[in-house]
Amino acid sequence: MGKDYKKIIPTALLCAKTRALYTDLAFSKEIYNELRKMGIDGWGTNSGLFMKCAFLFPSFRSKASILEGRYLSINDAIDRFGECSILELASGLSPRGKEYSERTGQNYVETDLEEMVLLKREIIKRLGKTSRGFHKIIPANPLNLADLMHCGRTLRDTKPIAVVNEGLLMYLTLDEKRKLRDNIAFFLKEYSRNGVWITSDFSSRPVFHKGIIGLLMRRIESLTSRSFFRFGSDEEAYEFLKEGGLDGEPVDNRAVFEKLSSLGKLGIEREEAIKLKDLYRAWQITLNHGKT
Repeated sequence: MGKDYKKIIPTALLCAKTRALYTDLAFSKEIYNELRKMGIDGWGTNSGLFMKCAFLFPSFRSKASILEGRYLSINDAIDRFGECSILELASGLSPRGKEYSERTGQNYVETDLEEMVLLKREIIKRLGKTSRGFHKIIPANPLNLADLMHCGRTLRDTKPIAVVNEGLLMYLTLDEKRKLRDNIAFFLKEYSRNGVWITSDFSSRPVFHKGIIGLLMRRIESLTSRSFFRFGSDEEAYEFLKEGGLDGEPVDNRAVFEKLSSLGKLGIEREEAIKLKDLYRAWQITLNHGKT
């Protein structure tokens, strides 16, 4: 892993604290509480005041609901896909691995940079062993095909595999996006031809924001040394997937919107929040079997 990618790690801490304070997502508060016991503040000493001020702005609070929305949209898409094993890429401090292995008994392998994996393992250890499906956390770079193949050998069983990622593609250049796409397509051909790739990352638009949101985006770009790069439309996403031998469609998330706990906690008006729901749709992506 290059140092360039390691700079993304603080954003996982930021998301962990935001989930804990402003949502009811399972295990979010428990994960954040363990971070605090370890002396780690999710917003960091340099960003804490900025984040506290940012949450005073209605426009920022409404955008914060996207964090919960994309999480629940991905969960909904997994549930619609059916019984499966799950491989999550760049999982950060997301509680999904703990939640799914505990709640559904589905086998779950999550991956991230080695430093994040060590931290996540310690937190999950403190929370107690999962009692149902197995839950493993291993280091892997999804842009490295060998790493992804190792994940397949770790997870291999008779169930279809759902490859999941959330909040990753926006940090990647177009060439890196292509590499990730092609690696996932190869992985599905090798380990689960009837499997699926589920991600909210094709729905998050636009890149350029004004006001407090723009300041936050620029701050994150500075922190991570990565420039945000997103697709400008669904048509661009369709074409990108087609070029890689994949078919994809966004999953309707109207039912997900009704489950958002962050709206009340952040004082977000329903009319404002509903305008954002298309920004956190999950996409369900499969191999185009006519090309494979």
